Amino acid sequence: MNHMTTQNRNYKIMPYDPKWPKLFTEESSKIRKLIGDNISEIYHIGSTSVPGMSGKATIDMLLVVDDISKINDQIADLEKIGYKSRGARNSKNSHLFEKEINGNRIFILHFYQKGGPEISQMIAIRDNLRKYRVKADEYSKYKLDLVKEFPNDYGQYRKHKDKYMEKFIKEIE
Repeated sequence: MNHMTTQNRNYKIMPYDPKWPKLFTEESSKIRKLIGDNISEIYHIGSTSVPGMSGKATIDMLLVVDDISKINDQIADLEKIGYKSRGARNSKNSHLFEKEINGNRIFILHFYQKGGPEISQMIAIRDNLRKYRVKADEYSKYKLDLVKEFPNDYGQYRKHKDKYMEKFIKEIE
C-alpha cells in the first residue's frame, strides 16, 4: 500500500477490492431515496468501477439529473448523510460533493445536468477500461509508479495522472 498526503488527507493506491461495487450500490440507494426525484441515472465511475484495477479506495458516482439548479436546494439533505458541497468544480452544469470518514475521502458525487458532454466521456472511459484489461493494467501500473515518484506531493501525482488521462481520452474518441 502506498501513502500520499495533501490537505491533511492520506492517499493510497490499493489493489482492486471486490466490495467496491457493493459500496456503490448501497450508497447510491441512500442518495436515490434522499433526492431521487431529480436523478435520472446513477453510474459507478472511476478506478473502483473497473474490476481488477488499482486505485484510491474512493467510490466515484456520476449522477445525471434533470435539473442541476435543484441540487443547491438539496445540499442540506446530503449534508445530513455526511457529504460536503464543493460546488461547480468541473463545469457550470455540475456540482461535486465529497464524503470523508476519518480524513479519508470515501465517496465523491459528480452531479451533471442531463445531456452534458462530460457524461458520455466519463462512461466511455470506464467502459473502455473495463473492456481492455491491458489498458486497465497499464493505468494501474502508471498510478503506482507515480505514487513512488511523488510520495508526498499529491499535486504532482494529479498533474501527471490528468495528462495521462487526456491522452487516453484522445485515443478512445
